[in-house]
This record gives sequence, structure tokens and C-alpha cells, in this order.
Amino acid sequence: MIDNPYDSRDPRFEPDPIPVGFMKTVIVTLSKEVKLETTAYEDHIDCDGKGYCTEIVGETDWEQVFKDEHRTIPQLLELLEKECERKKQALERYFGVLECQGEKPTKELLDKKRYWESVIEDCRNWKVDEIDIDDI
Repeated sequence: MIDNPYDSRDPRFEPDPIPVGFMKTVIVTLSKEVKLETTAYEDHIDCDGKGYCTEIVGETDWEQVFKDEHRTIPQLLELLEKECERKKQALERYFGVLECQGEKPTKELLDKKRYWESVIEDCRNWKVDEIDIDDI
């Protein structure tokens, strides 16, 4: 008897496992050096008398100063999401034009739409757990 080369017991012919999703929390730590301004300071002649030094003398809410002067990561993600949504909608309008002409979008155009959709999804549902501002 001849062995069946496609024997289902042969591990080479087992189907690939189907991916299963698991919910995980991803923690991403970012930092950026920025210039923040305050009026709560005094200038002094420094100890060796060669110049001035600036000392912060009052209370400054550095987190609020940062938020007033810069965009936070969630604000940047919101801007990115809106821009990607515009690009996706432009593609969808173009798909409508193609459909009116009796044509279908190319694989490249469909891939581009899926790309923008995935970027939009990646922009969503981030939360800020902590903002910490250190002296340099």
C-alpha cells in the first residue's frame, strides 16, 4: 500500500492557528525637553560677581504652564486622528467616483484606506495617567 502524501496526521499539513485577541494595557513613557516660562523669578548677582543668576522664587504651576504653551500628547493624537479621517473620507469619495464610472478601487487604494483606518484606531482611547515635570 502506498502512503498518502497528504496524510492529515502529518504536522506539515496542519492549518495555521487562528489568531485570538487578548486585551492588554500598554504603558508608554515619553519625555521631551521644553522651555517653559514664568514671571515668578528674581535676578541676583552670582557669588563670584561675574554675572547674574536667575532664581525661581514663587510658586509656578508648571503643568498648567506646559498645557498653556504646548500641545499634550492626547491633543496631538486628536489632530492626527482628524487629519487621517479627512484622508480616509477623500479616498471614500474617490471610490464613489470610480463606482459611478463602473470601476472598482485598486488593491493599493483599498490598502491605503485600511492604513488610515488603522492609524485612526491607534489614535483613540489613550489616557494620560501622570504628568511629571522635572528640572533639568
